Amino acid sequence: MTFVEFIDKGSKFLPRITLNRSGGCSFTAGMFHKYKLNDFVGVKLYFDAAEKKIGIKLVKEKAEGVFKLSKQAQGKGAYFTAHSFLSSLSIDPKKYAGRYEPEEVNDPEFGKLFVIQLAENAKDTS
Repeated sequence: MTFVEFIDKGSKFLPRITLNRSGGCSFTAGMFHKYKLNDFVGVKLYFDAAEKKIGIKLVKEKAEGVFKLSKQAQGKGAYFTAHSFLSSLSIDPKKYAGRYEPEEVNDPEFGKLFVIQLAENAKDTS
């Protein structure tokens, strides 16, 4: 038998995205590792107003409209601030704050997106 020691006690392995009350968005360690977020510098954001869905596209190069992706030490997750995006669309982050399970979508125009369906008082939608 070949055992491997488990050392990541307390880590979050499920890929989730959290929108916090101040307008920041964070990715769990599960999302960080599954999608190799260390390879990306930022995100582009999209909004479907009719369905209240946010699309998040990971990008490898800085460009106009890209939100900087900051990484936590030792792959514990990543985060970005989306104040301007949310305020320009009159989305109150306090109203929609919570944890979301993203849907992976291949959009014909924008490519691979992680889509979250905004829900009021979404405190924990996992």
